[in-house]
Amino acid sequence: MESRLFVLEEELTAIRTDVAVIKSNYATKTDLAELKHELMQELDQLRLATKIDMAELKHELLQKLDQLRLATKTDMAELKHELMRELDQLRLTMKTDMAELRQEMHQELLKTNTALAELRQRFDDILPSLVTKAEMHSEFSKMRTWVVGVAIALFLSSTSTQIAMYNLLKAPSAVAPHTAAAYPASRPTVPVLR
Repeated sequence: MESRLFVLEEELTAIRTDVAVIKSNYATKTDLAELKHELMQELDQLRLATKIDMAELKHELLQKLDQLRLATKTDMAELKHELMRELDQLRLTMKTDMAELRQEMHQELLKTNTALAELRQRFDDILPSLVTKAEMHSEFSKMRTWVVGVAIALFLSSTSTQIAMYNLLKAPSAVAPHTAAAYPASRPTVPVLR
């Protein structure tokens, strides 16, 4: 019982401490109203100062913008003059380069025509020696006949080998009838391919 009482007293002490902290830190409605009034005054002062600063900044920016426009117009006129001069030089250079390029293209075209004539001559020389489609078909038919013949021969040789093996296995019982009793009566049958 005393231990429970001791625990309750400790909890009560902790609650008293928490309540004291809450009382010392809480704000009343009047405190909040005063704080709100102070904040509104400071905000109004800040708005007024911002309006003045913005008007001054706007005036300065407009002056700088006018100066920048004037400087840009001057720079653009100079740049246009320089670009026109460079464009004229480029046109002259391109005319010279185009004439040289035409000459080179003409020479390359002549070389290409010569190479093409040589290729035509080679094709004309090779063409008669090429195999025709009919000749290829004929050779293919001969080859197919040969493959079928080889397949039949392999089949027949395999079959004859199996028959010979069967006859060899069958022969010992006919040669030695006295040993037939040693084998069981029902022997597995070996299929004969016919």
